[in-house]
Amino acid sequence: MEKGFKVQIFPNKEQKELMFKSFGCARFAYNWALAKEKENYEKGGKFISDMDLRKEFTQLKKKEEFKWLNEINNNVTKQAIKDLCKAYKNFFKKKAKHPRFKSKKKSKKSFYNDVYRIEFDDYKVRIASIGWMDMAENRIPKDCKYINPRISFDGVKFWLSISCILEDEENNLPKTEPIGIDMGIKTLMTCSNGMNFNRVSTKKEKKRLKRLQKKASRHYDKMMKTKSSNKSKNLLKLETLICKQHQRISNVRLNNIHQATTKLVKQNPKAIVVEDLNVQGMMKKQAFIRKNSGLFIL
Repeated sequence: MEKGFKVQIFPNKEQKELMFKSFGCARFAYNWALAKEKENYEKGGKFISDMDLRKEFTQLKKKEEFKWLNEINNNVTKQAIKDLCKAYKNFFKKKAKHPRFKSKKKSKKSFYNDVYRIEFDDYKVRIASIGWMDMAENRIPKDCKYINPRISFDGVKFWLSISCILEDEENNLPKTEPIGIDMGIKTLMTCSNGMNFNRVSTKKEKKRLKRLQKKASRHYDKMMKTKSSNKSKNLLKLETLICKQHQRISNVRLNNIHQATTKLVKQNPKAIVVEDLNVQGMMKKQAFIRKNSGLFIL
Protein backbone atom coordinates (compact mmCIF):
# COMPACT_ATOMS: atom_id res chain seq x y z
CA MET A 1 0.00 0.00 0.00
CA GLU A 2 1.29 3.44 -0.95
CA LYS A 3 0.38 6.25 1.43
CA GLY A 4 1.19 9.94 1.01
CA PHE A 5 2.11 12.42 3.72
CA LYS A 6 2.40 16.21 3.70
CA VAL A 7 4.00 17.91 6.72
CA GLN A 8 4.97 21.50 7.42
CA ILE A 9 8.69 22.05 8.04
CA PHE A 10 10.51 24.93 9.77
CA PRO A 11 13.89 25.81 8.20
CA ASN A 12 16.13 28.50 9.70
CA LYS A 13 17.29 31.60 7.81
CA GLU A 14 20.32 29.95 6.17
CA GLN A 15 18.30 26.88 5.20
CA LYS A 16 15.61 29.08 3.64
CA GLU A 17 18.25 30.71 1.41
CA LEU A 18 19.46 27.29 0.26
CA MET A 19 15.87 26.22 -0.42
CA PHE A 20 15.13 29.28 -2.54
CA LYS A 21 18.35 28.64 -4.48
CA SER A 22 17.18 25.05 -5.02
CA PHE A 23 13.77 26.29 -6.26
CA GLY A 24 15.50 28.58 -8.76
CA CYS A 25 17.97 25.94 -9.97
CA ALA A 26 15.20 23.36 -10.44
CA ARG A 27 13.18 25.86 -12.49
CA PHE A 28 16.26 26.80 -14.56
CA ALA A 29 17.10 23.14 -15.30
CA TYR A 30 13.48 22.40 -16.30
CA ASN A 31 13.29 25.41 -18.66
CA TRP A 32 16.74 24.67 -20.11
CA ALA A 33 15.76 21.06 -20.88
CA LEU A 34 12.43 22.18 -22.39
CA ALA A 35 14.22 24.70 -24.65
CA LYS A 36 16.60 21.95 -25.83
CA GLU A 37 13.75 19.52 -26.57
CA LYS A 38 11.73 22.20 -28.35
CA GLU A 39 14.68 23.35 -30.47
CA ASN A 40 15.54 19.76 -31.39
CA TYR A 41 11.90 18.95 -32.30
CA GLU A 42 11.59 22.05 -34.55
CA LYS A 43 14.72 20.94 -36.42
CA GLY A 44 13.14 17.55 -37.04
CA GLY A 45 15.25 15.67 -34.52
CA LYS A 46 14.17 12.78 -32.31
CA PHE A 47 13.37 12.93 -28.62
CA ILE A 48 16.47 13.63 -26.47
CA SER A 49 16.74 11.22 -23.54
CA ASP A 50 17.09 12.58 -20.02
CA MET A 51 20.48 10.79 -19.78
CA ASP A 52 21.89 12.83 -22.70
CA LEU A 53 20.40 16.04 -21.36
CA ARG A 54 21.88 15.46 -17.91
CA LYS A 55 25.33 14.81 -19.39
CA GLU A 56 25.13 18.09 -21.34
CA PHE A 57 23.87 19.91 -18.25
CA THR A 58 26.86 18.61 -16.24
CA GLN A 59 29.20 20.21 -18.79
CA LEU A 60 27.17 23.42 -18.60
CA LYS A 61 27.72 23.60 -14.82
CA LYS A 62 31.50 23.65 -15.34
CA LYS A 63 31.32 26.99 -17.15
CA GLU A 64 32.20 30.06 -15.10
CA GLU A 65 28.88 31.82 -15.75
CA PHE A 66 26.87 28.81 -14.46
CA LYS A 67 28.92 27.92 -11.39
CA TRP A 68 26.05 29.06 -9.16
CA LEU A 69 24.30 25.80 -10.13
CA ASN A 70 26.87 23.91 -8.03
CA GLU A 71 25.71 25.59 -4.81
CA ILE A 72 22.83 23.16 -4.42
CA ASN A 73 22.47 19.37 -4.40
CA ASN A 74 23.00 17.66 -7.77
CA ASN A 75 19.76 15.63 -7.49
CA VAL A 76 17.65 18.82 -7.62
CA THR A 77 18.54 19.68 -11.22
CA LYS A 78 18.83 16.03 -12.27
CA GLN A 79 15.24 15.29 -11.21
CA ALA A 80 13.96 18.53 -12.79
CA ILE A 81 15.30 17.35 -16.16
CA LYS A 82 13.73 13.91 -15.61
CA ASP A 83 10.38 15.58 -14.84
CA LEU A 84 10.55 17.55 -18.09
CA CYS A 85 11.34 14.44 -20.14
CA LYS A 86 8.43 12.60 -18.54
CA ALA A 87 6.09 15.52 -19.30
CA TYR A 88 7.34 15.61 -22.90
CA LYS A 89 6.74 11.87 -23.35
CA ASN A 90 3.21 12.23 -21.96
CA PHE A 91 2.59 15.00 -24.50
CA PHE A 92 3.59 12.72 -27.39
CA LYS A 93 1.42 9.94 -25.97
CA LYS A 94 -1.46 12.47 -25.88
CA LYS A 95 -1.80 12.03 -22.10
CA ALA A 96 -1.08 15.69 -21.31
CA LYS A 97 -0.68 19.14 -22.85
CA HIS A 98 2.63 20.45 -24.17
CA PRO A 99 4.95 21.40 -21.27
CA ARG A 100 5.24 25.13 -20.60
CA PHE A 101 8.18 27.16 -19.41
CA LYS A 102 8.05 27.77 -15.67
CA SER A 103 7.58 31.39 -14.64
CA LYS A 104 9.60 32.81 -11.75
CA LYS A 105 6.51 34.46 -10.25
CA LYS A 106 3.67 32.06 -11.04
CA SER A 107 5.16 28.56 -11.08
CA LYS A 108 5.06 26.32 -8.01
CA LYS A 109 8.27 26.47 -5.99
CA SER A 110 9.43 22.91 -5.34
CA PHE A 111 12.42 20.62 -5.65
CA TYR A 112 13.23 16.92 -5.27
CA ASN A 113 15.21 15.28 -2.47
CA ASP A 114 17.04 11.97 -2.97
CA VAL A 115 15.10 9.11 -1.33
CA TYR A 116 18.34 7.62 0.03
CA ARG A 117 19.47 10.88 1.62
CA ILE A 118 16.39 11.79 3.64
CA GLU A 119 16.24 10.89 7.33
CA PHE A 120 13.58 11.21 10.04
CA ASP A 121 14.01 11.44 13.81
CA ASP A 122 10.88 12.15 15.88
CA TYR A 123 9.88 15.73 15.00
CA LYS A 124 12.90 16.36 12.76
CA VAL A 125 13.85 15.68 9.14
CA ARG A 126 17.22 15.83 7.39
CA ILE A 127 17.20 17.15 3.82
CA ALA A 128 20.26 16.55 1.61
CA SER A 129 22.77 19.46 1.53
CA ILE A 130 20.47 21.56 3.75
CA GLY A 131 20.49 19.78 7.11
CA TRP A 132 18.18 18.92 9.99
CA MET A 133 15.02 20.95 10.64
CA ASP A 134 11.85 20.70 12.71
CA MET A 135 8.57 19.22 11.49
CA ALA A 136 5.09 20.19 12.67
CA GLU A 137 4.02 16.53 13.08
CA ASN A 138 5.65 13.20 13.80
CA ARG A 139 3.55 10.85 11.66
CA ILE A 140 5.89 9.78 8.84
CA PRO A 141 6.92 6.11 9.35
CA LYS A 142 10.67 5.42 9.56
CA ASP A 143 11.18 1.77 8.59
CA CYS A 144 9.69 1.78 5.08
CA LYS A 145 10.48 2.57 1.48
CA TYR A 146 10.18 6.26 0.51
CA ILE A 147 9.04 7.53 -2.88
CA ASN A 148 9.43 10.99 -4.47
CA PRO A 149 10.18 13.33 -1.53
CA ARG A 150 9.48 16.95 -2.52
CA ILE A 151 10.01 20.23 -0.67
CA SER A 152 7.68 23.07 -1.65
CA PHE A 153 6.84 26.65 -0.69
CA ASP A 154 3.32 28.07 -1.01
CA GLY A 155 4.22 31.72 -0.40
CA VAL A 156 3.98 31.50 3.39
CA LYS A 157 4.94 28.01 4.61
CA PHE A 158 7.42 25.30 3.65
CA TRP A 159 6.14 21.74 3.16
CA LEU A 160 7.56 18.25 2.81
CA SER A 161 5.48 15.78 0.79
CA ILE A 162 6.48 12.12 0.55
CA SER A 163 4.96 8.73 -0.28
CA CYS A 164 5.65 5.59 1.78
CA ILE A 165 5.24 1.90 0.88
CA LEU A 166 3.45 0.28 3.82
CA GLU A 167 2.05 -3.18 4.47
CA ASP A 168 -1.62 -3.62 3.56
CA GLU A 169 -3.97 -3.47 6.53
CA GLU A 170 -6.49 -6.28 6.76
CA ASN A 171 -10.12 -5.18 6.76
CA ASN A 172 -12.43 -7.98 7.91
CA LEU A 173 -15.56 -5.81 8.16
CA PRO A 174 -18.46 -6.79 5.88
CA LYS A 175 -18.62 -4.84 2.64
CA THR A 176 -21.69 -2.75 1.81
CA GLU A 177 -23.28 -2.12 -1.58
CA PRO A 178 -21.27 -0.14 -4.19
CA ILE A 179 -21.80 3.66 -4.12
CA GLY A 180 -22.28 5.76 -7.24
CA ILE A 181 -21.43 9.46 -7.04
CA ASP A 182 -23.03 12.22 -9.11
CA MET A 183 -20.87 15.38 -9.03
CA GLY A 184 -22.89 18.58 -8.93
CA ILE A 185 -22.45 22.30 -9.54
CA LYS A 186 -24.60 23.69 -6.72
CA THR A 187 -24.01 20.67 -4.48
CA LEU A 188 -20.70 18.90 -3.93
CA MET A 189 -21.98 15.38 -4.66
CA THR A 190 -25.09 13.21 -4.54
CA CYS A 191 -24.64 9.53 -3.71
CA SER A 192 -26.71 6.51 -4.72
CA ASN A 193 -27.10 5.41 -1.07
CA GLY A 194 -28.99 8.64 -0.22
CA MET A 195 -26.05 10.59 1.20
CA ASN A 196 -25.78 14.20 -0.01
CA PHE A 197 -22.93 16.66 0.51
CA ASN A 198 -23.21 20.43 0.03
CA ARG A 199 -20.49 22.85 -0.97
CA VAL A 200 -19.05 24.91 1.86
CA SER A 201 -19.61 28.68 1.75
CA THR A 202 -16.53 30.92 1.55
CA LYS A 203 -18.32 34.28 1.20
CA LYS A 204 -16.77 35.79 4.35
CA GLU A 205 -13.27 34.69 3.35
CA LYS A 206 -13.72 36.06 -0.18
CA LYS A 207 -14.96 39.43 1.15
CA ARG A 208 -11.87 39.77 3.32
CA LEU A 209 -9.67 38.79 0.37
CA LYS A 210 -11.32 41.46 -1.76
CA ARG A 211 -10.68 44.14 0.90
CA LEU A 212 -7.02 43.15 1.17
CA GLN A 213 -6.59 43.19 -2.61
CA LYS A 214 -8.12 46.68 -2.81
CA LYS A 215 -5.68 47.94 -0.18
CA ALA A 216 -2.76 46.41 -2.06
CA SER A 217 -4.04 47.92 -5.32
CA ARG A 218 -3.88 51.42 -3.82
CA HIS A 219 -0.25 50.81 -2.84
CA TYR A 220 0.55 49.67 -6.39
CA ASP A 221 -1.08 52.84 -7.78
CA LYS A 222 1.17 54.97 -5.55
CA MET A 223 4.20 53.06 -6.79
CA MET A 224 3.16 53.71 -10.40
CA LYS A 225 2.72 57.45 -9.76
CA THR A 226 6.06 57.82 -7.97
CA LYS A 227 7.74 55.41 -10.44
CA SER A 228 9.23 53.51 -7.52
CA SER A 229 10.24 49.87 -7.79
CA ASN A 230 10.71 49.29 -4.05
CA LYS A 231 7.77 47.85 -2.14
CA SER A 232 6.92 49.38 1.23
CA LYS A 233 6.78 47.31 4.42
CA ASN A 234 2.99 47.72 4.53
CA LEU A 235 2.66 46.40 0.98
CA LEU A 236 4.83 43.38 1.78
CA LYS A 237 2.65 42.67 4.83
CA LEU A 238 -0.49 42.95 2.68
CA GLU A 239 0.93 40.52 0.10
CA THR A 240 1.60 37.99 2.88
CA LEU A 241 -1.94 38.44 4.25
CA ILE A 242 -3.40 37.98 0.74
CA CYS A 243 -1.39 34.78 0.32
CA LYS A 244 -2.62 33.50 3.70
CA GLN A 245 -6.22 34.33 2.80
CA HIS A 246 -5.94 32.38 -0.47
CA GLN A 247 -4.65 29.45 1.58
CA ARG A 248 -7.52 29.76 4.04
CA ILE A 249 -10.12 29.60 1.24
CA SER A 250 -8.36 26.59 -0.27
CA ASN A 251 -8.11 24.84 3.13
CA VAL A 252 -11.80 25.38 3.90
CA ARG A 253 -12.77 23.77 0.59
CA LEU A 254 -10.31 20.89 0.98
CA ASN A 255 -11.52 20.22 4.51
CA ASN A 256 -15.09 19.96 3.23
CA ILE A 257 -14.01 17.47 0.54
CA HIS A 258 -11.96 15.40 3.01
CA GLN A 259 -14.88 15.20 5.46
CA ALA A 260 -17.21 14.01 2.68
CA THR A 261 -14.80 11.38 1.32
CA THR A 262 -14.02 10.11 4.84
CA LYS A 263 -17.73 9.55 5.52
CA LEU A 264 -18.03 7.63 2.25
CA VAL A 265 -15.02 5.41 2.96
CA LYS A 266 -16.33 4.64 6.46
CA GLN A 267 -19.38 3.08 4.79
CA ASN A 268 -16.94 0.36 3.62
CA PRO A 269 -18.52 -0.12 0.16
CA LYS A 270 -17.42 -2.78 -2.34
CA ALA A 271 -16.63 -0.02 -4.84
CA ILE A 272 -17.03 3.74 -5.34
CA VAL A 273 -17.94 4.83 -8.87
CA VAL A 274 -17.53 8.47 -9.98
CA GLU A 275 -18.80 9.86 -13.27
CA ASP A 276 -16.14 11.01 -15.72
CA LEU A 277 -17.13 14.63 -16.33
CA ASN A 278 -15.23 17.92 -16.63
CA VAL A 279 -16.69 19.42 -13.44
CA GLN A 280 -14.38 22.45 -13.52
CA GLY A 281 -15.49 23.23 -17.05
CA MET A 282 -19.15 22.87 -16.02
CA MET A 283 -18.63 25.29 -13.12
CA LYS A 284 -16.97 27.86 -15.41
CA LYS A 285 -19.89 27.58 -17.82
CA GLN A 286 -22.36 28.03 -14.95
CA ALA A 287 -20.48 31.14 -13.76
CA PHE A 288 -20.57 32.53 -17.33
CA ILE A 289 -24.35 31.96 -17.53
CA ARG A 290 -24.90 33.81 -14.25
CA LYS A 291 -22.72 36.71 -15.34
CA ASN A 292 -24.42 37.05 -18.74
CA SER A 293 -27.95 36.15 -17.68
CA GLY A 294 -30.38 36.48 -20.59
CA LEU A 295 -27.63 36.75 -23.20
CA PHE A 296 -26.34 33.20 -23.22
CA ILE A 297 -28.22 30.69 -25.38
CA LEU A 298 -27.75 26.98 -24.75
